[in-house]
Amino acid sequence: PWGFYVFITDGELHDMDAVIQHSRQLAREIQAGRRHPVKLVLVGVGPDVSEYQMKELDDLDTGTGVDLWDHK
Repeated sequence: PWGFYVFITDGELHDMDAVIQHSRQLAREIQAGRRHPVKLVLVGVGPDVSEYQMKELDDLDTGTGVDLWDHK
């Protein structure tokens, strides 16, 4: 009933707006009980890691009490 997902990336998300939008929708569905809880971990690898983007997701305000993202 619980999901744990790890995303390994070069550290630069080119569709950040879509990721944020989907994350907020997912958090609302989890809060409403329509989806099981998940934890999403973003791992950036390489010299082009955008620490800003990773922190933005980690600290994303979804408008709910659901904390989806962590980064490493």
